[in-house]
Amino acid sequence: MPKEFTKCVRNGGKVKTKDLGKGKYMHICYDKKGNAFAGEVLTKKKPKEQSIEVASKDKRTTAQMVITAKATLEDVQRLKEHFANR
Repeated sequence: MPKEFTKCVRNGGKVKTKDLGKGKYMHICYDKKGNAFAGEVLTKKKPKEQSIEVASKDKRTTAQMVITAKATLEDVQRLKEHFANR
């Protein structure tokens, strides 16, 4: 970042973000006197695509969820007995 921008931020200036379009943006720091100091032009990160498995969870039926469950009924009963005996 430019020295003037960094100094403005360090001295308590207000930072605003300006969208430059085409996936670019810039931070601008305004000091207490109203002077503006531009930061570097930065590139927006591309959003991560949601995996198909996560997206399809909403459409799964209860029976499908039970079939693919990690814990079996026996495992749950053993845990219940274990914590009941404490």
